Parts: sequence; C-alpha cells; structure tokens
Amino acid sequence: MRLMCLGCDALARPIYLCAAQSPHTVDVTLLRLGLHEDPEDLRDRLQGLLDGAQDQG
Repeated sequence: MRLMCLGCDALARPIYLCAAQSPHTVDVTLLRLGLHEDPEDLRDRLQGLLDGAQDQG
C-alpha cells in the first residue's frame, strides 16, 4: 500500500520516524511552518497536493 502524508515542518522528525517504521510506502510532503496563519492559502496548497496525488494514482 502506498500512503501520502501531508504535514507541517514543525512535525518533520516524528513524521519521518513514523514513515520509516511503517510497513507501507509513505510519501511525505512537508509544508512550511506558519501556513495555518493564512487558512485560505493552506487550503489551496493542500487541495493542490491532493489533486496532484489523484492524477498520479
């Protein structure tokens, strides 16, 4: 199974630890710290990443 993890730079270390320990392939994408301060931009970026993942699948 191939999984996609979208996360914040602030959580990079635990995200990569979990991805490394997973029995599945995990594609990690980190977003810059502070995007939560502009929710519209955050939503647009996340939606773009999800749309791109669907195009590849």
